[in-house]
Order: sequence, then structure tokens, then C-alpha cells
Amino acid sequence: MMRQHFVTLLDVLTSLRNLRDNQDTTAVNFFDPLKECKCDPACTETTIDTTVSYAKFPMNKYVVLNSPSATQEFSCTKNTNFATSAECINWYSENSAAVGIFFDGLDYNSYVETPSYTISQALNELGGQMGFWLGVSIISLIEFIGLAAVLCMWCIHGKNVKIGPSEEEIENDDRIKHVKGLKSELDAHDTVDERLRHRALMRQDEAAEAAAKNQSD
Repeated sequence: MMRQHFVTLLDVLTSLRNLRDNQDTTAVNFFDPLKECKCDPACTETTIDTTVSYAKFPMNKYVVLNSPSATQEFSCTKNTNFATSAECINWYSENSAAVGIFFDGLDYNSYVETPSYTISQALNELGGQMGFWLGVSIISLIEFIGLAAVLCMWCIHGKNVKIGPSEEEIENDDRIKHVKGLKSELDAHDTVDERLRHRALMRQDEAAEAAAKNQSD
């Protein structure tokens, strides 16, 4: 009976061992954690601290193993794999352990990771080095970028850009016609004013000559 129990336990251990990954690189189900697993740090992680107790387990009056009212199949009072209850308890004391899981406290530790070298620091140092070695400032850099953008736009759309109106548009533009008419009218007035001014000067000269003759006579 004992031999049958150990064979069953070995079968269970063998099944658990087979759940591990096959480490043969030529196998179909080979898994390489360095290549196929990102192994990123977990956002939340639960750790359990273990404490070893040197108390004897199980005790001779252990309720689960040595009680007729126990309903578990591994109760020593109902287990038929052992001759006596004491032999059952002795086997469990050598091949089993009691695990108790409980909260030691309600405190928790929160770890926040922040980059020690940010993008703003990198840009500041880059600008400082460029200004120190090349004499380049952020204003000149923006001007270079703007010039490159203007040149690219000119290369792409330069042929379609009109610098001024065509001759046909100038001839058909009423505003330009009105301006030309106004200019002609102003030129005519200037000509008339020049003639009148010339006549006035001539009359002044004639009057001055006549006055001079009268004084001499």
C-alpha cells in the first residue's frame, strides 16, 4: 500500500516537471526568454516573506489528521494506506509541511521611477554646446528652418507664384485706368499752372521795365 502511494506521488512530480520548458534548442517548443520575453518590470508586484517555525507538525492531536470528524481524504483516521493512525501521522510529519498565509501588516511601499536625464535637459545641453562651439542660437536655428521651408515651398510651387499682374490684367483693370486718367488730369493742371506762372512773371518783368523808363524820363 505504501509503495502504491509513493508511485502516485512520483507521477505527480513527473507531471509537474514536464510542465517546465524544454531546454533543447532544436525542440519545437523551445522558449528563449531573452528573445521572446520582454521581461518588463511589473506595474504591481506582490511578495510574500517566509518565516520558518520549528514547531512539530503534525501534533499527535492534530484535528485534521487525527480526528474522526475530519472530512478530508487525507485524514489519518480514514486513510487506508497506513496500518495505524500513528504511522500516518509519522509519515506526514516527515513528508509534509503546514503553510499559513496571513497579512503581517497593512503597510505598503510605493516605488515611483522617474528619468534622471529628461528631454528638456538634453535640449538645454545641446543648445549650450551648439552655442559654445558653433555660435548657433535658437533664433538662428529657427531662421535656418524657416529659410529651408521657404526654399522647399519655392521649389515645389515657385512656378505658380505670380510676382505682379500681367499686361492684359493691367489694361483691363478699371482702377489703373482711373489712376491714369487722374494722372493725366493732374499733368494738364500742372501745365496750365506753369503757363500762368510764366505769364505772370513776364507781366511783372514788363511792369518793372515800364516803371524804370518812366523814372528815367
